[in-house]
Amino acid sequence: MKKTNKIFYLGEGKTERRVKEALNLEGNFSEFNVWEKDIKEKLRTFTPQSEVVLMVDADLHNNPNCATRFQANLLLLRERKYRVTVLLQVDNLEDEVIHGFGGASRTYRAFGIRNKTELKQVLASINNLQEKFNNPAFNAQNLWTQPHVKCDNICKEQRANIDKLRKIPRKTS
Repeated sequence: MKKTNKIFYLGEGKTERRVKEALNLEGNFSEFNVWEKDIKEKLRTFTPQSEVVLMVDADLHNNPNCATRFQANLLLLRERKYRVTVLLQVDNLEDEVIHGFGGASRTYRAFGIRNKTELKQVLASINNLQEKFNNPAFNAQNLWTQPHVKCDNICKEQRANIDKLRKIPRKTS
């Protein structure tokens, strides 16, 4: 079977997968933490024309071992000439969703929850996440736009927001 040009999303877990799907972003998703794991194990799934989108929490930037691995993973992807995009989640995906809703109170109201811990749980389990993101209070353009000095020093050239991502075309009836 011939590999074609594909988009591969690598993210820490189930919540990243759910958000990617709810936003209708094109591409395959694999759970993979680029702060903690060596990217070499994933290379065989990519073609030279692949786009690799890393959904990365910024919460491990202060761990020297994790920061070194993240830099090495980015360097290897660049050396192999993959198109690399980093969706930097400052500090984590829940904070990005809160930023997308314009604040914690709006987010908690939209989801009927009380705190960020509940938000993580609901993002992983809710059946109508796409509907929640259709809420007028939610602005997907705000996702992955927050600055982060230490991480930006590592991956600023690869950072992007939703405008740079391909969406799954909507079916017309």
